[in-house]
Amino acid sequence: MKISGQCRKATLRMIRDFDPEMMVIEKTFFANNRNSAILSVLFDEIRNIGKRKGLQVVGYAPSTVKKAICGNGHASKTEVARVVASRFPELKVYLTQDRKWKESLMCWH
Repeated sequence: MKISGQCRKATLRMIRDFDPEMMVIEKTFFANNRNSAILSVLFDEIRNIGKRKGLQVVGYAPSTVKKAICGNGHASKTEVARVVASRFPELKVYLTQDRKWKESLMCWH
């Protein structure tokens, strides 16, 4: 399955599992390279899925998201993960695992 198919499947699964009213997407800097082009397509696809599902979709800069979550706009990924896991204890198991689970979430970065 292509990465866009994996992202579509993961996005739809999370919408089904969590039944949100709003989707927040981190805005990303898009440089002129292949990875940025892929990221741009995935960003648009995730946004469009949310809108088709009737969700309010908003985007924020990475520093805004980090500041809202951690109180620090320059927090590391580890710091963000710890704060999120403290809010959602069922995620704590992922803090101590190897990196394989993180690789499956690459469509979110």
